[in-house]
Amino acid sequence: IRVWCLNQLMPLLILDDAHNAGIFSLRSLSPSLIVSGSRDRSIKVWNVGTWTVERALHPPHYDCVTDFAANAEGTRLYSASRDKSIKVWDTSSLESRVHAVHVHADWVTALAFSPQHNTLFSASKDGTIKGWDARMNCCAMLTGHKGPVTCLYALNEYLFSGSQDRTVRVWRPTI
Repeated sequence: IRVWCLNQLMPLLILDDAHNAGIFSLRSLSPSLIVSGSRDRSIKVWNVGTWTVERALHPPHYDCVTDFAANAEGTRLYSASRDKSIKVWDTSSLESRVHAVHVHADWVTALAFSPQHNTLFSASKDGTIKGWDARMNCCAMLTGHKGPVTCLYALNEYLFSGSQDRTVRVWRPTI
């Protein structure tokens, strides 16, 4: 992990050996904490003041951690993995509350939380996007990409998705 000074575009700090494999995702939990997810299956919570690991979240995923999202209130952290699952973490206790397995037919590649819909969206290598309610019940399925969906972004009532099919789609989910 590298911590950059954006004014000078220079690294302020390099955290060597932050994980045992490549790091796929970083996300802010609060102004003082960030989380990192790695190919080594682990999720670590970092203190921004000291740049030390506050905690490694357990149990880890069974494969690479690919992305994170948080709900609008900041009370839930969602982690996605190549093990085709999504975990829901309570941000105050940092305990896993739900482990939704086989949520897609292939790797879960991206997550985005839509405050407008109070819905978590997940994307997959299988080319689909799914919407999940607060209990992790599937409430929407968006299809149309002809390749793996690699990224998601929720803005107001829209959901944007990017794919290896070289397209960006703009969705207006009705949930």
